Amino acid sequence: MTAPDFTQDFLIELGDAALAREGKTTANSEILFRCPFPDHDDVHPSARWSALKATFYCDICQTGGGALQLATLLGIDRPKGMGGGGRKSTPPKQHCNTATLRMHPRRLRRSQAASG
Repeated sequence: MTAPDFTQDFLIELGDAALAREGKTTANSEILFRCPFPDHDDVHPSARWSALKATFYCDICQTGGGALQLATLLGIDRPKGMGGGGRKSTPPKQHCNTATLRMHPRRLRRSQAASG
């Protein structure tokens, strides 16, 4: 999904939640904020939220996602009709590092070589 798939109010709410996590707006209209993944104890903001793309990405975890995943992680109501029925979602306990490995095949090959 892209930004036009969401209401402006929903995207603004996500931006406000990111700003509340020691966020600051960058020159290219992204918000730099503390990583939303529960297993990353982010002291200095290392994640970026782009309302224009409706995506976020943590440079340290090398993992990101879309607006709905960020809403889940931040405990924000999903828009009705978007897989959440307007209810608050329970944030996941941790993000999956194997997803990061799948996104980066070189890392997967290195980790397999190290373990084997």
